[in-house]
Amino acid sequence: VPMDTFCDPALPGTYRTPAPLGKAQVAPYLTSHGYPALDDTRWLQSSSATTPSASSTARPSLSIAIEKHEEAYGHTWYLLKCTIEMPKTEVLTWYASRRLEHIRDDLHGPVKLELGKRYPDVFGATPFAHKGGIPGTSARLGAWLDALANHVSGDTGCLPRTVAMVLSFLSAPEMDGSQVFESLPALTVSEASPTTTEVGFFPERLRS
Repeated sequence: VPMDTFCDPALPGTYRTPAPLGKAQVAPYLTSHGYPALDDTRWLQSSSATTPSASSTARPSLSIAIEKHEEAYGHTWYLLKCTIEMPKTEVLTWYASRRLEHIRDDLHGPVKLELGKRYPDVFGATPFAHKGGIPGTSARLGAWLDALANHVSGDTGCLPRTVAMVLSFLSAPEMDGSQVFESLPALTVSEASPTTTEVGFFPERLRS
């Protein structure tokens, strides 16, 4: 197996907690992933938008789904299929393998802290998965991840720094310059049929 395969974020056992992004790093990081942020708390508004909520339609749409789970290194690892759909341009898909502990500590915890009293408004119907691998864990986790993706993609007041943290946790690949340019809301882009790009480790390469 090539050495670089072991560095793939979808391989069980390769995850490391991402280093936190500084305030000045958030906007450049998000821009490289197709998210038009002005800084760590403000989105860049579309020139055609008249309200803050209207500007949210220019942001990419994120989806996170559990593809499968497997036992490795004495733990259960969830293979997450992540997709970013860019407005009018591209659909980018990659995979990331994480344990429930990783998702709870490095994703659920920071998101809950960021939302504070607003957390029940966003996740009240989708409580996070319990510890211990009890029946229903995958279903609860999948529902929570779906609610998170909707929060990131929708108009529920998700801050740029939260989106950056989520993408960093998922090891989201950067987009190339032309795709980023086309995604910026202040620009006019021509209609185009979406294309699909898949990067990283693919689930069929995992053990059955």
